[in-house]
Amino acid sequence: MWPDYLGATLLTLGVIVLLKVFGVIGRARATLDISREAFRVLSDSELSDDEKERTAQSSSGKLFVQLVLITAGAAAALAAPTLGVWALDAAGLVSLDGVVRVASSWPFIVAVVVVVTAGLWLRRATSS
Repeated sequence: MWPDYLGATLLTLGVIVLLKVFGVIGRARATLDISREAFRVLSDSELSDDEKERTAQSSSGKLFVQLVLITAGAAAALAAPTLGVWALDAAGLVSLDGVVRVASSWPFIVAVVVVVTAGLWLRRATSS
């Protein structure tokens, strides 16, 4: 049973690390910035409709690119650790079914949320 917990932990850590490595988190922030800027421009009553239209078109293009990059990065961040666990299953070191069962259990999910939240809180507290 403990190999399944280790596999689920490695799977989770792998996804979190790869989301950061592939820039998914930064791109999500950039998407918010693009949206906020577009909203600011579109709600500016001093700008002409043509200027607003140019901004809307430019923002929609940028947002579409972000969508594609976030989707590809998230898919890769999920696929790589999953392939790793699959390889460990093929080698007989862990059970893929067991890892999935552990990773989708409420106690494991709650533990991950608590640990990640605490880590983010500590990171923010030490960087301020």
